[in-house]
Amino acid sequence: SVQAGGSGSFTSLVTLSLSALPAGISATFSPSNLVAPGASAFVNLVIANTVAPGSYDVTVTGEAQVDGRTLTRTAAFTLEVLQPDTPAITGRVLTAEAVPKPIPGVTITLGSAFTLTDAGGNFVLQAPPPGPNMLLVDGRTASTPTAQYPPVEVQINVASSGPTRVPFVLYLPVLDTAHPVTLPLDAGGFTTTEVQATTPLIPGLVVTIPAGTKITGPDGNPVSQITITPVPVDRTPMPFPPGVSPPMLFTIQPGGAVPSQPLPITFPNVQQDAPSTQVNLWFFDLAAGNWQTWGTGTVSADGTQIVSDPGYGLPRFAWHFSAADRSLSDYVRSRHARVNEPVDLPTGRFIVEKTDLVLPGRLPIEIRRTYRSENPFPGLLGIGWTLDRYESRIFQSGSQLLLRLPDLSRYPFTEQTPGQWTNREEPFLRGAVLTPLPGDFRWQLRFKDGTVHRFERLLGFAGEAALAAITDRTGDTVTISRVMQPFQNHKITQLTEPTGRSLTLTYGPQDRLASVSDPLGRTVQYTYDGAGRLETVTDPAGGVTRYAYDASHRIVSITDPRGIPFITNEYDPLTGRVVRQTQADGGVWQFAYTLSGSFVTETTVTDPRGNPTTYRFSAEGFTLSTADALGQTTVNEYAPGSNLLAATTDPLGRTTRFGYDAQGNVTTVTDPAGRVRSFTYEPVFNLLSSVTDPFGQVTQFAYDVQGNLTFITDPLGKVTTLTYSAFGQPLTTTDPLGNTTTVTYDSHGNLATVADPLGNTTTFQYDAISRLVRQLDPRGRATAFTYDGLNRLTQITDALGGVTGFSYDPNGNLLTVTDARGNATTHTYDLMDQLLTRTGPLGAGESFGYDLAGNLTQRTDRKGQVSVFTYDALNRLTASSYADGASTSVAYDAAGRLVRVDDSIGGTLTNSYDVLDRLLAQSTPLGTVSYQYDALGRRTRLEVPGVALTTYSYDANSRLTQILRDTQVVTLQYDDAGRRTRL
Repeated sequence: SVQAGGSGSFTSLVTLSLSALPAGISATFSPSNLVAPGASAFVNLVIANTVAPGSYDVTVTGEAQVDGRTLTRTAAFTLEVLQPDTPAITGRVLTAEAVPKPIPGVTITLGSAFTLTDAGGNFVLQAPPPGPNMLLVDGRTASTPTAQYPPVEVQINVASSGPTRVPFVLYLPVLDTAHPVTLPLDAGGFTTTEVQATTPLIPGLVVTIPAGTKITGPDGNPVSQITITPVPVDRTPMPFPPGVSPPMLFTIQPGGAVPSQPLPITFPNVQQDAPSTQVNLWFFDLAAGNWQTWGTGTVSADGTQIVSDPGYGLPRFAWHFSAADRSLSDYVRSRHARVNEPVDLPTGRFIVEKTDLVLPGRLPIEIRRTYRSENPFPGLLGIGWTLDRYESRIFQSGSQLLLRLPDLSRYPFTEQTPGQWTNREEPFLRGAVLTPLPGDFRWQLRFKDGTVHRFERLLGFAGEAALAAITDRTGDTVTISRVMQPFQNHKITQLTEPTGRSLTLTYGPQDRLASVSDPLGRTVQYTYDGAGRLETVTDPAGGVTRYAYDASHRIVSITDPRGIPFITNEYDPLTGRVVRQTQADGGVWQFAYTLSGSFVTETTVTDPRGNPTTYRFSAEGFTLSTADALGQTTVNEYAPGSNLLAATTDPLGRTTRFGYDAQGNVTTVTDPAGRVRSFTYEPVFNLLSSVTDPFGQVTQFAYDVQGNLTFITDPLGKVTTLTYSAFGQPLTTTDPLGNTTTVTYDSHGNLATVADPLGNTTTFQYDAISRLVRQLDPRGRATAFTYDGLNRLTQITDALGGVTGFSYDPNGNLLTVTDARGNATTHTYDLMDQLLTRTGPLGAGESFGYDLAGNLTQRTDRKGQVSVFTYDALNRLTASSYADGASTSVAYDAAGRLVRVDDSIGGTLTNSYDVLDRLLAQSTPLGTVSYQYDALGRRTRLEVPGVALTTYSYDANSRLTQILRDTQVVTLQYDDAGRRTRL
């Protein structure tokens, strides 16, 4: 591998290349030939059989821009090509980090043959004994004071002639030596008391070592200290057994140590299996070199743990996991890592989310439908579709309760205290509490912000309740009306918002949704094919969207209201994952998946320009890292047990860390420079109560009993006051000087008037579905607005009666704008709804061209002058050329910051930045301008060639109070409302 480095503020990408290679040898860099500082790339060599054995010198050249200059550095290595029939074992050993790195110095042993891994983590073990054997990969010899690696043995069948490749990468984790477990031993090496071995890195994992247990290490001596280390499930020293998909893996070291009696163990129920479910318990048998089951465990009554069954216990220290006989895809939820029309990357699902109607108000309601390609169940909208948000359910599952959302994902709730059920694993459910209501299987789910979902039992279904109402913290309620008949699908007939307005739903054959209407009479209509699948949706303006499916009910194409098939899907016939999407313009997106057992650990997405991005996921589907088309990797870390984002590290290695309270509220944000911004919250609605900046300056927020913000106190102690209606609508805002702005609302909660502190009043009027139709300014001048069936503005009539008109195509693209004098500007669009031409009232037009990624590549102005634009693999503008012959080119560093602009007329401009992305210096042919900042990012210093130093001062509210240049001083003062009063 090749690693890029630099000193000082070096942040540029390094471009790698290789010297000329002999015929028959080809090479590539992975993940890219562009390397960020501190990162590395692998050199992958392919050697043809025709290459003569011997030594070949290879030179790697790195090129980068530094302070406007192009610098090159080289590194050399020697390639040894062996005779084709030379017996050897080859392989690679890497770290188990999010961005794997080579581990040099690992000892590889088989029989009497041994070797060490090289700087790239590669090894070639010559003259190994042929046949089935145990290969020892001893990471201990590569350990350093800050990183200790374990040993592992794997089975391998060595060919008698020629090379034998270890068919997988050997990943070794850095052992967690920060949380060792020390065992109290007597003189004979037996534990004197029971020990509960745990680690904060895996909450819920407990290894019980009874008193009187002796643990004998591989060296034959008693073990007095052990470590427990979590291991990424896609970074293991050896592959998992076929068909087994463990959600979690850990190693107990020293590996191979044997206890004198089996050790009971408790696993966290990461896979969220139901109570009483029996699961298999596995370990990697170092003696046999393969995975073995050593017993079974059962999910506890509260669903939080898996407890080894009586008679079973840990037989030896090794690599361990538990796994039920089901696919992880049964419980992996969408984590919003989505691309294009969207594909859910942790699962490969195709997802459609469309909003058909919205009724605004104090608590809006909407008809939002969702399709997921893996959903085989018929619903109100046919197979695979659900009515989002309103089709949630509560189920009884043993002693647990399950919340099932419309996307079919299930979240278990456990009774932590009597009468209160909670879920601690899902970030969006932190602080949510499920409690019973009087009656038969009635429930209330209160979220931490005070929003309450009420569930009512479905007639004919024991232990099942459906969402019946949503109430916000001020008491506004959306009511969900259903047909409540025993053993029916309890279809929704009406959604009613707090002021009594409703969306009405009607049904056709097989109780499928046929139409939805709002109070204005706008209607969305739905039709179905012979298999019961949603086929067409007709919007209130008459536009029709069509869906086509394959035999497995997966959407293969969608045709938009313009009649354009804008997306076509291809699926893997075995797994059902999306592998290819074709756009209307012929652009193709490709999806490749890396599996661990049956779940996706990595997805590589290649865009229509051929640029790949690789996403890596945890067992729960959270995005662990993203490597872009230039090989730059961003890494995310999550808090054990809660899955809250704990840290994110960018391609330059800069880390931002997040701290949380028990309810999942962010309490601290620590930037890469170590500066901390802290937050506190009030306990009832978890609303922000204070913000403390890195200087210790505090802004405070106070609330009334309904959670309405009533006071804001700035760092100078100045107070802004707010009052509210009974429905939580702001009525008055009074600044620190006592100036008050007053607002009122109509009966549907729409803003009706705004009166400023001088009494000037603006009035607003709305139609039956809360669209603004008339506005009167403080002088009584009226402006009127009209709309089409899709809420698109079609006319604006000003106070003088002048009318400006707008027209649209069926996809909502703006076609014409006609001003009050009748002058029209027209627009046309390509198959991707991208603006193609714009023609003004005098007939002069401009046109636009795009690449397959939607980047603007050419613009022809009204004079016929052509400008051309090019982009890099991350779709960033890199060069522009213009009709007059002028051109510019730009370059970015590994953090995506603009570092260089070459202008054919103005010369070269270069930028440098600090660790927080603030501009430190900008150099042009006229000289260099330098900047400095304080901990809040405020500019404190400016240096310009030939000009005296300029400094800046601020008050606690970050208002500029002084500018000092040489002996010249400018002072600024403000009133309590923040208005400048003196200069």
